[in-house]
Amino acid sequence: MFYNNLLSIPILVAASFTFEDWGADNLIKNLYPAKSVFTTNPSPADSRNRLIFAILVSGFSSVFISYCTAWCIRVTSSTTYSYSLIHFTF
Repeated sequence: MFYNNLLSIPILVAASFTFEDWGADNLIKNLYPAKSVFTTNPSPADSRNRLIFAILVSGFSSVFISYCTAWCIRVTSSTTYSYSLIHFTF
């Protein structure tokens, strides 16, 4: 799991620089909400607790899924796991 996530970092960085707005106004809006020039949009501080909660739930869920996958392979054989994965996805 660690190496798979490590290999995805360059792809995520490239996608971030390609599709995200890295302009000065957007950085000021997201990093310094008190100095924001956009007064109509809510500041990131308004939804920070919900965002942190969502990040934690997502992280714990991914670790749980990886643990269940490793446990399933340990209890059965790799061939059985691969067959069940193919069989239930189609």
